[in-house]
Amino acid sequence: MHVFLLTGEPSGDLHGAHLAAALRALAPDCRIRGAGGPRMAAAGVELVARSEHWGAMGIPEALRKVPMLLWQKARLTRLLTADPPDVLVTIDFGAFNVRLLRGLRGAGIKTVYYIPPGCWSRARSAGDLPALVDAVATPFPWSAETLRAAGARAEWVGHPIRDYCRLTVSREEARRALSLDDNRPTVAIVPGSRRAELRYLLPVFLETARLLPAPQVLLTVAPSLGEAAVRAVVPPDIDTRYLDGMDYDRLQAADAALVTSGTATLEVACVGVPMVVAYRASVASYLQYLLLLRGRLGHISLPNILADAPVVPELLQYDATPETLAAALTPLLTDTPARRMQTDAFAHIRENLGDAGAVEKTARLVLELAGAEPTYRNG
Repeated sequence: MHVFLLTGEPSGDLHGAHLAAALRALAPDCRIRGAGGPRMAAAGVELVARSEHWGAMGIPEALRKVPMLLWQKARLTRLLTADPPDVLVTIDFGAFNVRLLRGLRGAGIKTVYYIPPGCWSRARSAGDLPALVDAVATPFPWSAETLRAAGARAEWVGHPIRDYCRLTVSREEARRALSLDDNRPTVAIVPGSRRAELRYLLPVFLETARLLPAPQVLLTVAPSLGEAAVRAVVPPDIDTRYLDGMDYDRLQAADAALVTSGTATLEVACVGVPMVVAYRASVASYLQYLLLLRGRLGHISLPNILADAPVVPELLQYDATPETLAAALTPLLTDTPARRMQTDAFAHIRENLGDAGAVEKTARLVLELAGAEPTYRNG
């Protein structure tokens, strides 16, 4: 059996790696190729393209990548039609994947869309996705309802973060392992996985930490960036411990977190760490947000979107200064009503993400479309 996984961003690389592992557990002889990043490569996926840096924030950055993406789209279309997989799994990254699927229409390749574009939005329409795919595995129930109403086979599998975010040690054990001082504030800094975020946000987050009394910093390092690139930005006088990606066990040791808007906000919420969310980008990208997106989005962070309420503070562009971030972060470092409000809301958000098992459910859906019988079944 031959499965092809296609994504274009670090979060999709994470989802693709876990899905590949689940497919191999259920069908050990499955051949898995794809376009992805370091996590998918480590999971044994035969990569035909490295795609972890294909994503872009804002029109200016996206325009610079258009020639490369058009070339990759044509290349992958030729590859998939010349050696068609039993199932093609597109993962998130709708701006590229949906266009590729339109080009493959009529090629007879069975397709599953895992985490369809905009599935977090209750207002998102199905568009032409039902005509492009054989099945959809979506993290949110409202997304499944919208797609089914438009004629798609849509399965609500739950959110895969419920599978990933499993704590294996206590918070106290995590703090001891990191040699943290209980008399000093511990701040997790989650600067994102794109190079632009490293440029625009990490220095601001580090300056925010400087405004706290004797801070201890837990800094997550995305595999797509690498520790050397991150260390180059961090001043030597900041007491910093580097975490390998979203190391949930160690992340829980933080008193509060500064987080770049994106999937990481939901991961931090699932760990239960109160946070302040920020985003800064180029002037052109910020103007695009002001002109096209601000009125439609309402909230930018997933905890606020899913709760449909301002659960966590969101500070954008010129409002995201070290001083404003520190002022929003300080009340979350100790037992305050603001901290308790967030942790209570996070517990409710976790309940609404569905049960664990999203990755295996998706793997079984892929195998069903491929006409394969899993080697084993759980439960």
